[in-house]
Amino acid sequence: LQDGVFKLLKNDYKNRIQYYPFYCNLKGERAVEETQRTRIFLYTIIAYALSSLASEDEILVYENGMTSINFYKRQDLINARASRTTHPKALKLLEDFYSIVGEKRKHIRHPFLFNTKTDIFLKIKKFNKTNYLNSTISCTKTFQSFKNNSQATHCGGCSQCIDRRFAAFASNCEDEDAIYDIDLSKDEINNKEAKSHLFDYIKLVSEFNQTSAFNFPYKFMDILTDILPFIEGQRNTDKIYRIFNLTQTHTNQVLSAIQRIRL
Repeated sequence: LQDGVFKLLKNDYKNRIQYYPFYCNLKGERAVEETQRTRIFLYTIIAYALSSLASEDEILVYENGMTSINFYKRQDLINARASRTTHPKALKLLEDFYSIVGEKRKHIRHPFLFNTKTDIFLKIKKFNKTNYLNSTISCTKTFQSFKNNSQATHCGGCSQCIDRRFAAFASNCEDEDAIYDIDLSKDEINNKEAKSHLFDYIKLVSEFNQTSAFNFPYKFMDILTDILPFIEGQRNTDKIYRIFNLTQTHTNQVLSAIQRIRL
């Protein structure tokens, strides 16, 4: 998959892309713990080494803001149970750590922090690169064998697949999107875990939809407290307003996607 994406990039942006693959894998048996929660340490430490060799002063980490902030969808998905892979706090702490070890500060930037997944789809569409979409993988269940569609590259029921499918419909890119074993836009979802993910996802959107700029800081105080010190800017009120706007953009896009699916 990475080789395929690299070929696309190399063809479209000649002499601008350098590819440094690193093979990392367990051998012999499946891991007991498969969340890969330390992957951002692996990725950024490689980036730190390569950027140092290239005399670059910053590292860019790409993820949409809703995934990075990761508003918890239910009570059993908080604290250590929630992914903080690209959370601003995690990136800032890694930056501080690398600056101590490397004896030179190298900034870790998150350019899409205030973009939704739909926003990213729209950026890709704007530059006529929708052919890239089905060359990428978002699914967290790729180790499973797909039962409904042998051509599928995505399960369709994990949280990442659900987010991606809604973003595809919200950006009118559903026909260029990946192939799903269970497509939420047309298939009946019988898997209990997939149902739970879909319910939690829509429930959170519903909460955002019923939240005003006034009560947003009070309703999500714990999440905001954890992130505000690590977002650039002087005034917390401005930071909160930007995060609130992100949630409202996400909400409107998902509701638009649901409307298109229902039609």
